[in-house]
Amino acid sequence: MDASLEMLRRGPVTLLKLHGPLDGSSAWSVRNAIEASPCDAFIIDLGAVEEFLEFGAAVLAAGIAPPRARRVRVQGVTAEEARLLSSFGLERIRVRPGLQRAGIGRSLLPVANGPGALAQPA
Repeated sequence: MDASLEMLRRGPVTLLKLHGPLDGSSAWSVRNAIEASPCDAFIIDLGAVEEFLEFGAAVLAAGIAPPRARRVRVQGVTAEEARLLSSFGLERIRVRPGLQRAGIGRSLLPVANGPGALAQPA
């Protein structure tokens, strides 16, 4: 599943609306769009995100969390997603009441002795 990023300039603020999954690749796309823009204020709308992965949230937060020079607000997230983003240092988060997603996706890395664990050599 591919992500797409929609950018709209509204006066002094640029709205970045992500469609598709929030994964590492799409998070880098958002970060790169912010870095390339001359704008100083951004709203990142994640309301159209279909899958919210922890790794994507970490990559996104690492690039936009304070003390960055630009002002960034994240909106369109569930309360659980907002808690995860705030744990990565984001401060300006707006929860969308009633937004439903299947939950925060976890990494697909195998866990020792868990489902999908790598077989140990005999």
